[in-house]
Amino acid sequence: MKRIISLTLSLAIMLNTAAGISFPAAAESENIKEYIHDGYTVTYKVVSEWTGNQNVSVTIENTGEEEICGWL
Repeated sequence: MKRIISLTLSLAIMLNTAAGISFPAAAESENIKEYIHDGYTVTYKVVSEWTGNQNVSVTIENTGEEEICGWL
């Protein structure tokens, strides 16, 4: 289950940066997107960008009651 979530998040981030697709999110600013799901929140922040490239920071926060363990 956790691998599926990880792969899904990776794919969503890759599609977002590669194709400029925007996903519904509660954003604090233009460079920060927050994806809220059942039991976790993913924050995607563009740290810097230049023509055709970006440096990003991705944070995954456990907002549920279950412990997230075994993620590689």
